[in-house]
Amino acid sequence: MKLFTKIFVFGLLILLPFGVSAATFSAAEELTLRENITEDVYFAGANAFISGDVSGDILGAGGNVTVSGNADTDLMIVGGTIQTSGEVGDDLRIAGGNLTIGNSVKGDALVAGGRVFISPDMDIKGDAFFAGGQVIVNGNIGGDLEAYGGEIRIEGTILGNVKIWGEKVVIGKNAKISGNLSYKSPKEATIEEGSLVVGSVNYETIQKGDYAEKGKSVLGWIFGVGFFVKLLMVLATALVFLFVFKNLTKEYVETGLGSFWKEAGIGFLVLVATPIAAIILLITVLGIPFAILGILSYVIMIVVAKIFAGILLGSYVFKTLGKKSSYEVNWKTVVVGIILAILIALIPFIGWIVVGFFFLASLGAVASHWHKICWLKR
Repeated sequence: MKLFTKIFVFGLLILLPFGVSAATFSAAEELTLRENITEDVYFAGANAFISGDVSGDILGAGGNVTVSGNADTDLMIVGGTIQTSGEVGDDLRIAGGNLTIGNSVKGDALVAGGRVFISPDMDIKGDAFFAGGQVIVNGNIGGDLEAYGGEIRIEGTILGNVKIWGEKVVIGKNAKISGNLSYKSPKEATIEEGSLVVGSVNYETIQKGDYAEKGKSVLGWIFGVGFFVKLLMVLATALVFLFVFKNLTKEYVETGLGSFWKEAGIGFLVLVATPIAAIILLITVLGIPFAILGILSYVIMIVVAKIFAGILLGSYVFKTLGKKSSYEVNWKTVVVGIILAILIALIPFIGWIVVGFFFLASLGAVASHWHKICWLKR
């Protein structure tokens, strides 16, 4: 287990500020935070409303998210419909469906969604990167702007250079670009009367199929956003499990880590044998309902086990490095474990093996619990 410990220590050194800093965690279907908070805020909810000021980061996920409070440092949100109107002291990272972003950002802004609307009152001091099916840029940007999407419309003031890759590009009458404008599109941009481009205007014709090449060129950015989205969603789900099903979460951890290799073996059997059994049942008419039920249960167990693999990892790390007699299950073990699991999974071969064993142990613990409540207590 020395190799395991070395990897864990390395990850914890990277994540030390995350693991030890004070933070407020909130998870609920209907979540409202009105009070001012003097530490980082992490939240998850179907509908989330944050109107209080936060002396730290705001990081969360939800179906409908509205943030009108100020964040002293970073604001990072993933959701369906997101509206922000508070001040952000450092960087802004938003990903979702329908996005309306306003007020001010003292650092850089990265926003990706189905529809991205940057409000007229927005003031971004740094650079901006926007991507979406429809991107409408108002307000002021102190640095450079890069936009990628189906329809791009610029109506704001950009002090730096502007690079656009879009199917339809419109430079509106209120647009003022102090630097150069470079854009790629199947057709020339509509540059409305009243707009101003101080630098040069460079246009390159592309075909609609060329968007695949653009996708390759922004692969690094997409990977970064994808990693962030995945991390945030997994964290939110894990924290909801912890807050709503705390006793069940602790039971899974104690079962999975208390008999690690046994539960990993059970998890391997479940992973391999369940699909085979379902196929055999599907051959017989009478077995079809049981096969469908088995497949549904199998999918649910896989999803739950993926989440709990990180939770198990976090509890193991805290017990091993802290030389404690029992396994902890709290927000720190969840956050560190989930992040560490995702980071370790990026290591070829060794990382996959490490995370794979924790996944199998988690799957075994979930299967053992379901067996106990569905079979032994019948």
